[in-house]
Amino acid sequence: MVDVASMKEVGLEASFIWVDVEYSRAPAPWSKSKKHDKAALDGALRAYRDAGLSYGFYASIDPWQHLVGSARYHAPEWRTVGPAKRSTALAKCRTTSVQGGDVVLARWWNSRSDFDVVCPGFRSAEQLATYFHRY
Repeated sequence: MVDVASMKEVGLEASFIWVDVEYSRAPAPWSKSKKHDKAALDGALRAYRDAGLSYGFYASIDPWQHLVGSARYHAPEWRTVGPAKRSTALAKCRTTSVQGGDVVLARWWNSRSDFDVVCPGFRSAEQLATYFHRY
């Protein structure tokens, strides 16, 4: 996988990777088939596992359902609420996961910046070290 090879090439050591499952502009990595898109995602996840990486998803409900349907992986999630407020992002922490995992982080943004908040229940240093590596 290109990103795993690139990580090794530059000496980036991580045990966890966040996988984006969201709409993108052309050339998009997604097809018009949920079945094919899920198969591509499954292949990427296998490559990450084979490389010794754990993973979670940066996703929201509409793109997830449109791209990979009802696929369930029970992995951690980093959810986005779009152009909103911190309180809206924190509320997203309490919503149902798009694929069966715990909602660990929530993101919102404004015209100048993106912001992230760690969801309640995932704030210990040990828990954060699972998902992030300090450089």
